Amino acid sequence: VFDFIEVLKSESENTVKWLYDNKMFVNPDKFKSIIIQKHKTLNQPDKILIGSNSVEITSSVKLLGVTIDNQLNFNIHITNICKSASNQLNALVRLKPFLGFEEKKVLINSFILSNFNYCPLVWFITWSKSLNKIENLHKRALQFLFDDYQSSYDQLLVRSGKPSLNIRNYRNLCIEIYK
Repeated sequence: VFDFIEVLKSESENTVKWLYDNKMFVNPDKFKSIIIQKHKTLNQPDKILIGSNSVEITSSVKLLGVTIDNQLNFNIHITNICKSASNQLNALVRLKPFLGFEEKKVLINSFILSNFNYCPLVWFITWSKSLNKIENLHKRALQFLFDDYQSSYDQLLVRSGKPSLNIRNYRNLCIEIYK
């Protein structure tokens, strides 16, 4: 680990120097570091020094809206997007008396499902437990849309004419591979 950290320090210093040489600004306060590994080692440092700046080593980092954790299982990211989508769905449920079917459909697609449309190829291959959270939320959204709390998830999917989010993500993966 320590040889890796020395290489990381050296390469980071080279990168910062290159940025300064090319008249680009660097904000060391925003620097974060993550060591991807299965288990935390006993002697792993909490910080590394890059030049005169101390960079914290964290267990997760948010990069372009995707939370990457040190085990690459994306559980933190999925929990965050499920929480956001759930809060949005709860707000829509409170507005239920004022919304017709078409309005609910547009709002679900634009607010709730959009949470799961951002970079799914990065995070969707994860633990089935995490994917179940997403599918359960999708089921709740479909139950709200059709005002049907008795039908199964599969029946609601058939009624909506759309596949599950997991199937949709696999289709998107296949399309990207084909391209």
